Amino acid sequence: MAANATTEAHRPTWKTLLAFAIIYFVWGSTFLAIRVGVREVPPLVLAAMRFSIAGAVLYGWMLARGERSPTARQWGSASLLGIVIFVFDYGLLFWAEQRVPSGIAAVMLATIEGTRFNSFAYWRAVETKAAALLPQLEQRQVIAEQPKLPAENRIEAAQ
Repeated sequence: MAANATTEAHRPTWKTLLAFAIIYFVWGSTFLAIRVGVREVPPLVLAAMRFSIAGAVLYGWMLARGERSPTARQWGSASLLGIVIFVFDYGLLFWAEQRVPSGIAAVMLATIEGTRFNSFAYWRAVETKAAALLPQLEQRQVIAEQPKLPAENRIEAAQ
């Protein structure tokens, strides 16, 4: 039993390399296909066609596997999320590929996750630093807000 777990944990290198090659080929050819497609079809129409077909295929696969159809609320949430993600992310990508080479578009889109992670890490560090400084800032604000007494009242207050 332990030998079986060991062989499953160490998948042959050629399978891993083949999986990466397929991902690179399919992912990279997507950008070339977009570049070719936007020459003939308006970019947002092409994006709508692509994602509608992909959504229909995935929905059919889900039903073929015996999964239940989403509820109306789930459809609404998925539709809203789909509009936001696909219009603002992929819609802009399809639009940009009219003017930018597909290789540049692929590299730019690939860097989005790294940029997002770096932005998150930066703002998390800023938030942590601000939280550490907050007690000191509040103490300084209390000191700064204490009213200053006029000169004649200072003498009386001191006595």
